[in-house]
Amino acid sequence: MTLTEAIARLHKAGKIESPWRAGMVITLVRKAHAGPGAGSTVRLLVDERPNVWTIHDLARTGFNSVGIAQQHTFGEPDLTDAPTRGALLDIVREAWGDPAAYASTESTESEGADWGIFTSGDAIIVHRASTEGDAIAAAIIAAAEALEAP
Repeated sequence: MTLTEAIARLHKAGKIESPWRAGMVITLVRKAHAGPGAGSTVRLLVDERPNVWTIHDLARTGFNSVGIAQQHTFGEPDLTDAPTRGALLDIVREAWGDPAAYASTESTESEGADWGIFTSGDAIIVHRASTEGDAIAAAIIAAAEALEAP
């Protein structure tokens, strides 16, 4: 399951309020009526209207397009972008029902740093990811997969 599929599954199941958060950098798979084309890397910006995003095309300085979120098909979030990781951590907290879940590293001399996602009570949700972004993505995917478990 991809990260985007997991986010969609959590949203459809009512585990998260919205599949996307302001500030996320994503790749636009299919565009709406106007604005950046497919394959563009865009940052989602908040609009004061519900379910409406301002899409900032990162390749075209100063270019923004307003669109209804449901009219766009979004690809995988950019896990190297700090605001995107923060937005995804918000999704982790919502999906796992723990507003204080956090990402942290554990270092070992032989293996280097491993990223993990932990609950507010320090229980492990995801352990041994190579990057913070990978740990956050794994926690979201694990939450979506838990929906299917008996």
